[in-house]
Amino acid sequence: MLLPGILKVLRSGCRWRDLDIPGVPSGVTHWRRFRFRQERSKLLQLWRFTLSQLVQADAIQLSRAVIDGTLAASFAFTDTTGYSGKHHCIGTKLETVTGQEGLPVAITFASGNRHDLSLAVPTLKRVKVGNRRRPTMLLADKGFDSQTFRRHIRTRGIKANIPERTYRKRRKRGRPPLYDTELGKQRYVVERTNAWLKSFRRVHFRYDRTLASFRAFVLLACIVVCLRRLIL
Repeated sequence: MLLPGILKVLRSGCRWRDLDIPGVPSGVTHWRRFRFRQERSKLLQLWRFTLSQLVQADAIQLSRAVIDGTLAASFAFTDTTGYSGKHHCIGTKLETVTGQEGLPVAITFASGNRHDLSLAVPTLKRVKVGNRRRPTMLLADKGFDSQTFRRHIRTRGIKANIPERTYRKRRKRGRPPLYDTELGKQRYVVERTNAWLKSFRRVHFRYDRTLASFRAFVLLACIVVCLRRLIL
């Protein structure tokens, strides 16, 4: 009964008080139930259950995963916000891992001044789709070009298809890493997924003071994106 009101807040970005309509629970009730489910990790469990259903329906493949980060602009809250020099604004960083279809399978939250590379390993550790906990190949942009990161995912049995950065000086030793240009074009799926998530106005701009509330809306947006694939 409360789900349509919560989805309305997610989609339109309206205030909870705007749900105060005669004959339905108040906006405060919607907010309390929403936070209760988030504190009990119900949204995370529902997201993983949806992913398991996609695996059974053969609608998601994790053999090739894509990783990238995006910034959700926000006010200068004390809880997990920071100034991003790249975007020239304050916000919260979202690091997302998607399957080759573009469905989100893992996400990490950090302040806006964190680099994408520093969040790559924690985000990959969150990947859990059915019985699989890691992809076979990982696609990323030049921001993830690091020998330490390549070595880490290699020890986990993950192949990297990451382009090399343009250095001012030539490489002193060793050969450049292998990179498949045609395969690298498939990185667009994670950009599309970030656009899907930020199409919800409550995710596009962070209005919530606490990270717990904002995280709940992002998880709900991930559930909606996965359900669209499962239903359609």
